[in-house]
Amino acid sequence: MMSIYWHRSGKNAELELLTTFTNRLHLSQTTEEVGRVGIDVKDLLTSLSHLTL
Repeated sequence: MMSIYWHRSGKNAELELLTTFTNRLHLSQTTEEVGRVGIDVKDLLTSLSHLTL
């Protein structure tokens, strides 16, 4: 749902970040890989907190 909103709003940077995060999460299999994705989650949440609607 967020990806549709960002696509329609022209928020390409946010859309790309979400897409990259989602792809990496799907590809993660080991504990180490999931841990690195966890760091990306924190970065994503920081980016989301700066959004204005």
